[in-house]
Amino acid sequence: MVEHGARGCMLLRAYSEYAGANEAIAALVQQQKREFREEIGRRVEVCIGSADTELTNQVWLLFEGATAAASVFDGDPIRSARRAALDLVAVAKERLK
Repeated sequence: MVEHGARGCMLLRAYSEYAGANEAIAALVQQQKREFREEIGRRVEVCIGSADTELTNQVWLLFEGATAAASVFDGDPIRSARRAALDLVAVAKERLK
């Protein structure tokens, strides 16, 4: 039986392997990470009603960290990161009242 599991972020693995050898791959990884952070920023803005760069970065870092942790640890770091992101959003909404 073959078992498949989380092995972290494919893009970060590609970046670490090819960054010095292939600038095109490194640039694509950087572009994807930048675009993903921008998408989180759009969702943060919809959720709290205004742009918030700090909150965007915090949520993005939670996602990136949870993805990395899921490849190494048992448990559910994704669920914990989701809960932390929801808590951060709640604080931001309260601050804007």
